[in-house]
Amino acid sequence: MSSNSKQFLEAICDQPEPAICIQRLVGSCHGCPALQSSLSSNTLPTFLNGPTAAFINYLQAHELKTICGGEVLRQIILKVVDTPLTWDAFLEAARSQKLTEHGAEAFSWLLLELLSLPTDKAITYAAVAQDPSIQKQLLQGPSVKVRLRAQRIVHITSNLTAKHKTDVGGPGGRHDNDFADIRQISILPTPDELASKDPFLPRANEMDNSHNSREGLAFHIDAQFRLLREDMLRDLREEIQIALMVKKGRRKGMCIENLSMTGVRCDERQPWSLQLQCVEDLPQLQGKTGAARRKFLQENTKFLKNDSVACLVVDDEVITLGTLIRDDNLLERNPPVLCFQIPKPVIEKALLRIKTANNVKLVQLSTALFAYESVLKQLKEIKELSMEEEILRWEQGKSLPLPNYPPSTDMVKLMQDLETDHAFDLKDALKLPSQTKLDESQTKCFLAGLRQRISLIQGPPGTGKSFIGSLIAKAINDYSKEKILVVCYTHHALDQFLGDLLKLGILESDIVRLGSIKKATARSQAISLTQMRSSVRLTREQYEMLNLMKLKASKASHTLREAFAGFQQADPSKSDILEHLEFRSEGPPFFGAFEIPGDRDDMMRVGRKGKVANRFYLLDRWCRGKDAGIFQREHGNEFQIVWRMPAKSRIEALKEWKEEMLKERLDSIHEAGIAYDASLERINAIQMEKDLRVIRQKRIIGCTTTAAAKYVQAIQSVAPGILLVEEAGEILESHILTALSPDTKQLILIGDHKQLRPRVHHDLSVEKGCGYDLNRSLFERLILRNYPHQVLSQQHRMRPELSALVRQLTYPDLIDDPRTQRRPDLRGFRDNLIFVNHKENEIEMEDVPDWKDTTSPSSKKNLFEAKMALKCVRYLGQQGYRTDNIAVLTPYLGQLRLLLDELGKDNDPVLNDLDSHELVRAGLMPAASADLGKPRIRISTIGRFCRPFYCKTGTIRCASQFFYGPNEG
Repeated sequence: MSSNSKQFLEAICDQPEPAICIQRLVGSCHGCPALQSSLSSNTLPTFLNGPTAAFINYLQAHELKTICGGEVLRQIILKVVDTPLTWDAFLEAARSQKLTEHGAEAFSWLLLELLSLPTDKAITYAAVAQDPSIQKQLLQGPSVKVRLRAQRIVHITSNLTAKHKTDVGGPGGRHDNDFADIRQISILPTPDELASKDPFLPRANEMDNSHNSREGLAFHIDAQFRLLREDMLRDLREEIQIALMVKKGRRKGMCIENLSMTGVRCDERQPWSLQLQCVEDLPQLQGKTGAARRKFLQENTKFLKNDSVACLVVDDEVITLGTLIRDDNLLERNPPVLCFQIPKPVIEKALLRIKTANNVKLVQLSTALFAYESVLKQLKEIKELSMEEEILRWEQGKSLPLPNYPPSTDMVKLMQDLETDHAFDLKDALKLPSQTKLDESQTKCFLAGLRQRISLIQGPPGTGKSFIGSLIAKAINDYSKEKILVVCYTHHALDQFLGDLLKLGILESDIVRLGSIKKATARSQAISLTQMRSSVRLTREQYEMLNLMKLKASKASHTLREAFAGFQQADPSKSDILEHLEFRSEGPPFFGAFEIPGDRDDMMRVGRKGKVANRFYLLDRWCRGKDAGIFQREHGNEFQIVWRMPAKSRIEALKEWKEEMLKERLDSIHEAGIAYDASLERINAIQMEKDLRVIRQKRIIGCTTTAAAKYVQAIQSVAPGILLVEEAGEILESHILTALSPDTKQLILIGDHKQLRPRVHHDLSVEKGCGYDLNRSLFERLILRNYPHQVLSQQHRMRPELSALVRQLTYPDLIDDPRTQRRPDLRGFRDNLIFVNHKENEIEMEDVPDWKDTTSPSSKKNLFEAKMALKCVRYLGQQGYRTDNIAVLTPYLGQLRLLLDELGKDNDPVLNDLDSHELVRAGLMPAASADLGKPRIRISTIGRFCRPFYCKTGTIRCASQFFYGPNEG
C-alpha cells in the first residue's frame, strides 16, 4: 500500500501544470479521498520528508494561489491537515527536529498558508505556531526561505492571539455581542446591543501608545473596527427607535405586519433565507396584476431593495436584524412573499419566536450597510500589513524606504532628467499626446510618487492633483511590470481618474473597472468587469469542480427544506416520538417499554373489546396515565420505572421529548443551512475565475473603496504591487488598510487633509473633541506625524477673487495660474464674488442629522435664502446662461431639500447619488423621485462640487448658496 501511495504522490508531482492537475483532483469524487489515503499510508519521517514534502512543495506553484481566488488551494490544504495521521506526524517531526531542509520548507509553507486562511479557520492553527519547539525548528531553519517564513508566522500569530488586558472599562461583558476579540463580534448588532449605551471605544491616543508594542497592528485594527462599526450603529440605533416609535424623527422605515413562515428560499444562487408570507397585498402593489405588477417591480428597484437591512419584530420585541433578499417572482404573488436572511448565531432563537408569535413584522431600514459590511469583514481578516512600520511607527528623521520593486533603467533615466530640469518635456518619455511640462512643485510630487514606498501628495483646490496622480500611474505602467490598484471614494472620482489615464494614452485593454456598472459613465462601462466577464468561459476542470459543488448544494438544499418542513409541524407525530426514543440514551428505557412484544406480520394482538393493538398502543396508554393494558404482565414488570411514573411526571417527560425533538430539528436546519451556504461560497469562488481571468490580463484595476473590500479575494489573488488612492484625505483609514495586501509594494496617497475630512457621525469626529478622531484619515495622520509630503502650489481652477480667500486663510503659498486672470467677468453682476448680509434667521432642524457636517449634530434651513437662490438663478438665465452652466451649493442637508422644492418650480434639479441617498436616509425625500422634464440645474451639498477649508480658527462657513456661471471657477 505504501508503495502505491508513493507512486500516486509522485505521479501528481510529475504533472507539468499544477493548476490543471490540482483542479482535476478537487473536481473528482474520488480524487481527494485517494490523496488522503496516500498521505496517511506512511507517517515515518523518511516518507514525510520525501513524498509528502514533495507534494506540499508542488502546491507552492504561483498559479495555484490565484485559481478561483485561491479556493482550490485552500480545499487541498485543508484535506492535508484533515488527514490526522499525516498532520499529527508532521507536527511531531517538527517538534522533535526530524524535518530535513526539504521537509522544513514544506512544513513552514503549509503552516503559513493555514494561518493565512479566513480568521475563523486560521485561529485553529495558532497554537501550533506558538509551540516553542516548532518555532525553534523554523526560526533556526536550514534555509533563509524557511527562517523568513518563520518570522512571518510569529508576527501573524501574535496579531491573531492579541488580547486586551482585563479591565473594568475594557471590552467584553456589556451585552451578548461585546467581546475582547473583534472576530467574535457579529457585524449586525443584537437587540441587547442596540439597547446598550456604553460601548467600548478606544481613543486615538490609546492607539498611538499601542503602536510600538508587539501586537501594535492587532490593537490598531481592533480600534479601527470598533469605531467604524459604532459609526454604523449610531445610525441604525436611531432609525430603529424611530421605526418603533420610541423616538420621534422623519426616518420611518417601511413596516410590514402579520407575517407568517411559509418555507425557506434556497435557489442555489444566494444564501438561504426564510420565506415570510404577507397576510394581504402591500399598498404599493395593490390594484396591480400580471404585467403591471411585474413592470412596477422592474422599475422600482429600491422598493424592498435587495440586501437592504431589516429589523424582525415579534410581538413588539426586536428579535434580530437581518437582510432582505428581493425575489421578484415571490413579490409578484398576491399576497406577496418576503425573503429574510437571519444571521447564523440567532437562527434558532428567531425561528422559535416566530413559530409561537401573535404578530410578526419586518421593518425595512435605510442605513447603507453595504458601505460598512465589506470593510468590517475585511478588517477582521487583517493579520499582517505591508508597510506596517511606516503606517504605525513612523518617526521624524527616519529614512524614506524605496518601493519594494526595482526601477527600470528607463524610469531611473526619467527621474534623473527631471532632477536636472524640472520643466523637462514628458511627451516622448511617457508617450503622451501633447507637450507636458511640469512646474517645480509638480515635479517634486511626481518624483516622490516614483521613488518612495509611501508617498503623500497634497493638492490644494484646483492644483491638478488628479493629473499628477495619472502621470505617476502612466510612468509606473510604462516602466515597470507592476499592476496598479486605483482606489477612489466615489464612482464619479473613479471614472474621472480612469478617463484621465485613457487620455494619457493608456489602452482600454489594460484597464478594468470593478463595481456597479449602473454608476459608471458611458466610457467607463466599456472597461467594466461586468461587460468583460460575459465573454469568459470556465475550463473543463473548473466545470467539473462546479458540478460537484452544485451537487453538494442541491443535496444540502433538499436536507434544509426537509428539516424546515419537520420544524413547521404543529406537534411531533407518534412515529416521530417513537423514533426519537429509539435513539435516546439518557433516562429510563422508554422505547423498550412502548415496543409491542412479539410484533410479527402474521400475528395480531387484540384488546378486550376486539380492538387491534397497533404499534402506538403502549405509547397511547402511557400518555393517558394508564398501565400497559394487555401487555401489563410482560411490560409492567420488566419496565416498572416507566409504567409506575405518576401522571405529572409523564406530562413533564412528554414535554421534554418534544423540546428535544424541536431542538434536533432546529439543529438540522442550522447544520443544513451552514452546509448549503458553504457549498454556495465554493461555487462563487469557482465562478470568480471568470473575473480573475479578466483581471489577470489588466495592468490597472480601478474601484471604489467599498468595491476594494468587496472584491478583496479577487484583487489579492492577482497581487497588485501598487496601491494608488485618490481623495485620500476624504477616505477613512480603515478603507485604505483593507485595500492593502501583504503583496503591496508601494502606496501612493493623493489628497488634501485641509479640505473635507471623511464623513462620520458627529460624536466620533475630531471636531466633537472626545478623542475618537475616526474622521482623521491615514493621509492626515501621517502628515501630523511629520511624514515627508509634497505640496502642489499652482492652482488652475479659481479666479483670483476666490483664490485670495483660500490663500489668506489656509494656503499662504498658493499661486494662481496666469490663465485664471483672463476669464470674463460674470454678466449682470457688479462683482464676481458677492457676499450677502441679511437678518433672516435660519431654522435648526433638530430631527435631521447632517452626516457630512461633523461640526454640528443637526441640519439647518433658511427659506429666505432659498427664495433668493431661485431669483438669482432666474436672473442668470436672463443674462444668457444656460441652466447646465449653473450650480447651486449649500453646506446643509436641510437647505438642500428646501432648494430642491424651490428650484424645482422652474427647473429639474440634478442630484448626485450620495446627496440623493442622504436625503432619503434623513427622511427628507422618498426613495423614488420623478424626472420632471424641466431645464436641468445642478444642486449639491458642498464637497460634492466644491470643498470648505479647515483653518486654525475652525471651518469657514460658506453662505447657504453659491452660484457658478460658465468659466467662473
